[in-house]
Amino acid sequence: MIVECLEAEFLGRRETNALKLIKQARFPTPHAHINDITYLTSRDITKPQMTSLAQCDWIETGRNVLLLSPTGAGKSYIAQALGIAACQKQYSVAFTRLKELDYQLQLADTDKEKYHRILARYKDVDLVILDDFFTTPISNQTAYDLFEIFVARTDAGRSTMIAAQSEPADWYQAFPTEISADSTLSRITTGATIIRLGTANMRDHYSIDND
Repeated sequence: MIVECLEAEFLGRRETNALKLIKQARFPTPHAHINDITYLTSRDITKPQMTSLAQCDWIETGRNVLLLSPTGAGKSYIAQALGIAACQKQYSVAFTRLKELDYQLQLADTDKEKYHRILARYKDVDLVILDDFFTTPISNQTAYDLFEIFVARTDAGRSTMIAAQSEPADWYQAFPTEISADSTLSRITTGATIIRLGTANMRDHYSIDND
């Protein structure tokens, strides 16, 4: 009886902490779940693959995951579902679109305390999820800030997940110099698990289902 009570208390605290981590991560879709991912023949992902990623071994070993697909393929939802799975495993997560991070850093440019607080958030959490990676241009300063963030994360063995419409080879042109591009992108792609989601347009798929 005592053991059962202790187990219930432990699980309750774990669930409470997971909900707190999900809120702190700032997911646009906080109810996203891997059980709700749709698998189609034109979508190059499998349920065993997603279930394995949801176990978060890649976070434990400090590896990165890249989700690549054209617009409408549902990579943002998958990224959030895997991020929420990480929160449920008690990992801290920060989710943002790259352009939003660019905007935050530019706004904080004259407030050094806020600026360093933003950088610290993305350096220190167990998992950073960057959505819409280089879908739109960012400032040169933010490109340098990305380098600083990835240096800190790589040195600490922390994982990053990136959701992007373009291939890594296309990201080089977004950086102000070839050196900063090589230094940043090598830290992102080396040893990363790259998942290409195929050509299925999930917006069209769900629109047809709802007709």
